[in-house]
Amino acid sequence: QLNDLSLNLDPTRPTCYAENHINRAEASGTILIPGVIGVNYQESAVERFHDRYPQVPMLLSEYTNAECWRGNVTAEIEQVNRIAASVDTVERYPHVAGGALWSMHDYSTDYSESWPVQRSGVVDEYRLPKEAFYYLQARWGIQPVIHICGHWTWPGEEGRNKDVLVITNCDEVELFLQGASLGRRPGSFLLPYSVAYEPGVLKAVGTSRHGVVETSIETTAAPHSICLEACPETVRANGQDSIFVTLRVVDQQCRVTPGFDEELLLKVTGPCEIMGIGGRDCIRVRGGIGRIVLRSTTTEGLINVRTTGHHLKSNVLSIPSN
Repeated sequence: QLNDLSLNLDPTRPTCYAENHINRAEASGTILIPGVIGVNYQESAVERFHDRYPQVPMLLSEYTNAECWRGNVTAEIEQVNRIAASVDTVERYPHVAGGALWSMHDYSTDYSESWPVQRSGVVDEYRLPKEAFYYLQARWGIQPVIHICGHWTWPGEEGRNKDVLVITNCDEVELFLQGASLGRRPGSFLLPYSVAYEPGVLKAVGTSRHGVVETSIETTAAPHSICLEACPETVRANGQDSIFVTLRVVDQQCRVTPGFDEELLLKVTGPCEIMGIGGRDCIRVRGGIGRIVLRSTTTEGLINVRTTGHHLKSNVLSIPSN
């Protein structure tokens, strides 16, 4: 009935539905009702189904759904590997039109197993990127990308080998530790290394026909202060404008300290509402970075944001609302 209704309303486009249980749908016959079959997560069934029904167009209507917290680098790299395997499947089969990765961002949910936030995104609920964000940039983007996952701050672990993952779409990559080359390697979307830890700067340089790009991570000192930033720096007093407030915990040289993982309380005054998950007046900091959203009201004035209840120095952020 739904298929007939859809075609009656718009006969110009084929119909499709997303199927989580392809064997059950095949047995009941529902899988052959729409013009296109959408398979959810069952990448292993794609080839078998195509062999049985080569005339039916197919896509992966959802794939991967790999949950991880931003800031848990081990889990983030597991997410990268799972997404990479799924994308390989999508691209391997010419009869698969494409797919929809689940999902772009973490999101609030009433699903009891994930409440209050489902963490399947390649960015978190406040749009701060996870490692998979850079993988998709490298895999699908046009511009050259090079990114070193994680951090290079391992106090007390000097001399021990550390796994390092470089994400890139460059043709060649050279890795440096404290200016000394660790060798050149042909490019690959995921380049794993094992590097003996030495405090300092770990740098990756990528070369491609589009030019040379580089990135680096470095050892940081103890947390010293908090930097608050607003984007945009001013808002309209229309009751709708949103403000991203990003908090970075930095050392004395203003470098983000990746080991800082705490909740910090906020003191927000002025014409705005806190739009964080659950409306709580705090920022959850992971890997030294946290973010929250404020929304303007219809009253003009100055919005002031500061952190409270901790030993770190902090600036007071002032945002005009006009």
